Amino acid sequence: MSKDLQDYRGQLLARIKGQLLAADFGNAGASDLVMQSALLKAYSYVGNLDALDIDYLLDMTAADLDNHLQDAANSARFGQLLMSTRAVKALAASAPIMAAIAGSAAAMALLAANGPATASIADNAQAIGQLALSATAMKALAGSAIAMSAVAASSTAMAIVSASTIAMTALAASTPAMNALAASAAAMFAIASSTTAMAIVVASATALAAVAGSSNAMTVVAASPLAMNIIVASQSATAAVVASVVAMNALTTSVVAMPILAGSSAVMTAVAASAVAMAMIASSAAAIGVVVASTPAMSAIVASNTAMNVLAASQVARSALLGSTTAMSIIGGSSMAVGKLASGIAGQDAQTIADLAAVIASPAALAAVAASSTAMTVLAASAAAMTVLAASATAMNALNASDVAMNALYASPLTTKISYTSTQLWSAVNTLRSGITLFVRLTTKAGVAGWGEGNSVNEWMLFDGAQINFAERNANPYNHSGLSSAPRLPMRRCASTLQIRVYQACEIAYIALPA
Repeated sequence: MSKDLQDYRGQLLARIKGQLLAADFGNAGASDLVMQSALLKAYSYVGNLDALDIDYLLDMTAADLDNHLQDAANSARFGQLLMSTRAVKALAASAPIMAAIAGSAAAMALLAANGPATASIADNAQAIGQLALSATAMKALAGSAIAMSAVAASSTAMAIVSASTIAMTALAASTPAMNALAASAAAMFAIASSTTAMAIVVASATALAAVAGSSNAMTVVAASPLAMNIIVASQSATAAVVASVVAMNALTTSVVAMPILAGSSAVMTAVAASAVAMAMIASSAAAIGVVVASTPAMSAIVASNTAMNVLAASQVARSALLGSTTAMSIIGGSSMAVGKLASGIAGQDAQTIADLAAVIASPAALAAVAASSTAMTVLAASAAAMTVLAASATAMNALNASDVAMNALYASPLTTKISYTSTQLWSAVNTLRSGITLFVRLTTKAGVAGWGEGNSVNEWMLFDGAQINFAERNANPYNHSGLSSAPRLPMRRCASTLQIRVYQACEIAYIALPA
């Protein structure tokens, strides 16, 4: 006598099969053929009554099911159930059976190896909810690429799994699981929208590696304020994304991610230390635009030689920096940063005109450059840079207002210095140079002609014919181009001639310009 429906079905199928195989078709009449056809249909129908097979699982606990499946025949029987769409749907609809399956490592191993079965259960909120609460179940799913592809493709499953600490902990520890999730935009959207899921992901090196290495995953994360705020709050997560070209590419092109990155001092310090990350920001007008407007970002950058080297070498970045009051006010406080920027400008002669035009157009940039001995030393050594600066009244006003700038030009390797003894040139007007010239400084030595200290009647310089008198001074030496000199001979550009009428011993400094 049969003890359950499965046993009954087995006995019935055996009897029908025996009858079919015993048939003598050679001597069969019409009624025999009708009977054989009916038996064949019965065999097929009974053989497909899979839904009935789940009844024997109803009273099993997880431990019972684990023990049951240790037997090869029982394991094969359960595997056959998972091959049937109707049977799997019936399993998913039974809370007691799903509870047993969720807690059984053996059952979950069989389920996780069956993609269609996992997909069917993943789409059942009750069933996947039970699995999500079981560490045993989630470990099995997480270890199977087949199962994870099914889970990642199910919005029902992801909504439940991403909210479950147990589920996400198991998935975050598994490379197959995280790779499957990272490859699915829908799955990543669920994770990026969940505080629970993101907190677990950023705490897992395995999960971070998968997400940071996936363009698909990072595009979704970069578009999520919730996800980005969780990432920037984590040192390990920040390190992972900064070290990943894939991740930084997604972040630097995101209007959501960049302001969040730029607003974090800790993140920008990490970014500033990475030449690769900085290069990606420097090459993106949108990304660098966000950075130069951010005080935390610029403060981190000006403290980093690596960051300033990259930005100074980038035409896109230099343009953004020079056009930003925020950026230039911060750069101006760092001689290293201003020097790097000036080096970038002077080192790119083809771009010098445009770069310096931006400097001149920005009061903050111009003030920072003029006040930096490092920057001025670099620019003063560049003929291209000096040509642009000398041609601008705005620039010359700024340089003439800065002792730092004037001293840098005086010390420039481009500067020519000519000295004369007392009365050597007296009393004619002498042409010092014809052609485009930047007058830098007039210095007189002690010794007056008896006209007296401060007398400014008898000696003068001419700039393109325009006469400016200077005074006799007892001081040795005396800088007539200095800020305190009165009357003063400030630095200026001559388009045609630089001339002098002088009695005192003196030195004249100027730079010959190409244009």
